[in-house]
Amino acid sequence: MPTANPEPLPGPARSRFAPQARIEALEYELTLAQELLRRTDEERHRLNARLAAVEAERVHLHAVLTQREAYVAAIHRSVVWRTAQSLRRLVGRAW
Repeated sequence: MPTANPEPLPGPARSRFAPQARIEALEYELTLAQELLRRTDEERHRLNARLAAVEAERVHLHAVLTQREAYVAAIHRSVVWRTAQSLRRLVGRAW
């Protein structure tokens, strides 16, 4: 049983651009994509630098907070503070 070549199925419509014009359009899109990538990388670097600065500030503030909490704890442990609080309790007021 001989088989005939099947008829080609209708495919996508041919581009209305000439091959050179299509290449130029693709080159233009590539240029735009590369520019977008460059800008995105610059923005990422800028945001990483900002994040590092904020992280350094957070570490500094945490150190200051720890230092001040230790200072307040030392005040609360002092004999003068405890004596003052005992006297305040005698008159009905305490912190």
